[in-house]
Amino acid sequence: ALLPVGAPAWALDQFPMSCRALGRRVEETFASFLVGIAAADGKPLHGTFIPTKKNAPIRELLDRHHWLLDDQRVELTQLPIPSWLQLVVS
Repeated sequence: ALLPVGAPAWALDQFPMSCRALGRRVEETFASFLVGIAAADGKPLHGTFIPTKKNAPIRELLDRHHWLLDDQRVELTQLPIPSWLQLVVS
């Protein structure tokens, strides 16, 4: 869920993603979309990562984009949407 926390940031408390979507850049595109929502409010998007065996692919995603600030704190930044992927918001 994406939660506005007032000041100074928005918080992302869950990031459920199908393993079928991981690795196809859907996860990065969706995260970037959420960053845009927070940015429209003039705030960054933060989250907490709780390491488990099952969410190792997400840790790799966070590490790859330098979103993991330490073992648990996350700050997401916007990434370009791949040209072959279309984000549809309804």
